[in-house]
Amino acid sequence: RRAHPTVALKAGTTQSRSNESGKSSGIGQTKGENALNSSLAVGVDGLLQLLKNYARTASTSSNSKQSKTCITVGIIGYPNVGKSSILNSLKRFRAVGVSPRPGFTTSLREVVLDKHIRLVDSPGVVFDDGDDPSSQSNSKSANGGAAVLLRNSVDADSIEDPIPAIQELLERCSTESLMMTYGIPAFPRGDVMTFLAMVGRVKGRVLKGGVPDKLR
Repeated sequence: RRAHPTVALKAGTTQSRSNESGKSSGIGQTKGENALNSSLAVGVDGLLQLLKNYARTASTSSNSKQSKTCITVGIIGYPNVGKSSILNSLKRFRAVGVSPRPGFTTSLREVVLDKHIRLVDSPGVVFDDGDDPSSQSNSKSANGGAAVLLRNSVDADSIEDPIPAIQELLERCSTESLMMTYGIPAFPRGDVMTFLAMVGRVKGRVLKGGVPDKLR
């Protein structure tokens, strides 16, 4: 009872609508050395077997046969980490909608997997940065929710001030890696405005005279 099993699983990313029977499934499965490079799901059978084991309970009848009961399994986690995709992979077709933008799922939705297992898709849970032991601050207001933004847990367009998140990015990454990623020359470590100015020039986000366009 004190142990919690861990199952390796990769949800399928090729998702098309299909009927409830699943005969024309839009989410397949794959195995082998190239499985992780595929858009198909990996490890679904192991998770299904685990859920079926939880659904199995000892019969109270005198013959001591095994029987199963119906269980409800909730899928929870940060936004945009693939909760809905896991549900669709288990169902073998797109039972719930998915989106690359955080916050797409806004309410609980129950999906019947079979007569013994029901799955509940849930909106993402965003924890305050102060609850994260790895966070350098004690509250979200102290760094503008930078850690949450870097996890892609919130929509970047909804952030009023992106500077704290960019500052957090510069602290986590080396100057050399940022230069290679964005194709920019060397800049003073931790200098957010110089970094943004260089990225703006590379991306063509500049005004007349080469001044970086801060609104874009």
